[in-house]
Amino acid sequence: MKVLIHYQPKQNRDTFEGVRVRKTLKGECELAGITWVANKKIGPDIAHFISPRDIKLLRTMKKRGVKCIVSAFYCENDPFASFLNRKNPQNPIISKKGVAICQEADLVLVPNEFFKEFAKAHGITSEIQVFSPAVDLSRFHAYPGEEKIFPRYFRVRPNQAVVVCTGRYNDSATIGRFRKIASLCPNIEFYFFGAGNGGISSLWDTIGRLNRKSTPNCHFVQAAQDDIYRSALYRSIARLSISDPAHESLGVLDAFAAKLQVVAYGDRSFSNWIQKDVTAKVFPNEEEIAKYLEDLYQGNAEMTIMGGYQIAMDRRIEVGAEHLKQIYESLMNSQEEKQND
Repeated sequence: MKVLIHYQPKQNRDTFEGVRVRKTLKGECELAGITWVANKKIGPDIAHFISPRDIKLLRTMKKRGVKCIVSAFYCENDPFASFLNRKNPQNPIISKKGVAICQEADLVLVPNEFFKEFAKAHGITSEIQVFSPAVDLSRFHAYPGEEKIFPRYFRVRPNQAVVVCTGRYNDSATIGRFRKIASLCPNIEFYFFGAGNGGISSLWDTIGRLNRKSTPNCHFVQAAQDDIYRSALYRSIARLSISDPAHESLGVLDAFAAKLQVVAYGDRSFSNWIQKDVTAKVFPNEEEIAKYLEDLYQGNAEMTIMGGYQIAMDRRIEVGAEHLKQIYESLMNSQEEKQND
């Protein structure tokens, strides 16, 4: 069995969520003894897609008799792999291409039950299964000196407290929360790693404008390479989870794996991962988040690191590999049964 795992954004950063999902799927295939290919000309048995932008390639694969799987809603902070149209942030809908690629797929994988029902509510009738994102814990076994990469790259002083966050630069609500929290914590440096919808020049214009308008301890930067980002996690006292809770899976899982305190904003009641006072600290407003971060900085705060790490352990890549193998084999078996009929 050969599986084409396809995701090729115009900009290719290790920390883009689509790239992360692609790497994890390849790793799961290798652990499960499944051959994966990146070349679409090498006739695969299954084609696995991550972005709705690949609708044309999916149709080509379908014409060749290849079974097609779509992983939807895993990368909502990645502009090149997002399935949602968020012109109205209070009421996001699935984009037209997102609906089309899901509807034409043989199987749609989603990260949780929320998105399974969400897809059904938008008229998607393809088979939908929940497949939890996995994390390669070996990525977070820090090598000697690795924790020094981020401070050296961004000139962070040795004893300076740091808080990190990830997201999209067109998410004005998250950006606003991040800036407000930073303004309330002058003793802590805040770094926002993000991606944008447009070209690189437009992104740099946005980053420059935000940095000029924000407090001196509030830093907006481009999505970094994997070694720099992991180093930032090792060097930080907390990771903020302050965007729409449905869009936070991969970043939160990385923080759990790095044994970093996660601090979340707003209602997270439907989340399987962010459990108040068990895996993360959850607060209803920016002021309470800022108060907690100051207490954390002073060493006077309760922490939930081990609860979060248990989530990462439960979703380690070895577990995901077994589940993915079952999904692929089931899809191939169903095709053989139809051919025999």
